Amino acid sequence: MNRHAIINMNTSNRQFRGLTKRELSLFAAQSIVAALRGIYRRHPSSYTDVMIAVRSPLDSNTIVVNSPRVDFSRVEVGDLIKVRLGDNKLRADGLDYPKIQMALTAFQENPERNALVLIRSADSEAFSILGRELAPLGRDSALWFARHAVFDLIYGSSGASGAVFRNLISIYPYVLVKSEGVLVCESSLARAITVALAGDRACRLQLAVSHIPEISLIPEHEISSINEFEMSPEIVDQNFTKLTEH
Repeated sequence: MNRHAIINMNTSNRQFRGLTKRELSLFAAQSIVAALRGIYRRHPSSYTDVMIAVRSPLDSNTIVVNSPRVDFSRVEVGDLIKVRLGDNKLRADGLDYPKIQMALTAFQENPERNALVLIRSADSEAFSILGRELAPLGRDSALWFARHAVFDLIYGSSGASGAVFRNLISIYPYVLVKSEGVLVCESSLARAITVALAGDRACRLQLAVSHIPEISLIPEHEISSINEFEMSPEIVDQNFTKLTEH
């Protein structure tokens, strides 16, 4: 696993070469906290819940995630928790939350992906309840075109770690989770946040125009060029830096 891909801050790889694994681990934790604070600063009243999980630089089978017991807007590095993939002690440790189960499942099914972001806002929660996929109405939803699915946590006996979600997340890296919001599993934290925030904005737009009977969609042949630009390393790093800077 490429340890630099875990973090992918707006920093060149050469600047990581002198860091120990422990220093990399601390840097990854600080990146999670900085991202959570940046998301909260954008619109304090808009986001009701945010979870960020990354693979630990010390062990690819361990994820570092902000604790569900602490409001994401107040998270400190000391509030982050470590969970092993395949951990059967979540219930005993009081961490048997569906969203943590989804994160563990997503990393198990996607060994090449290093970061996961789940964002719930009034807009993404409301749109997810409709059970519809995002249509390519704008640049934000273009990032999700043909790359996402809708998942209902109450679907039969499947749940967050069941066969239905495992199948979905192994095929679609982005998921609209009913009553939860947008979930993104990506190769880096910067990419995951870019797509998750785009998905949340896309939900807001689709709700706003839902009363309009006919809306023009972005032609499929233009979507790839939009994705290529919006997800270019330069743009992703630039946006991540703006989000996390004080």
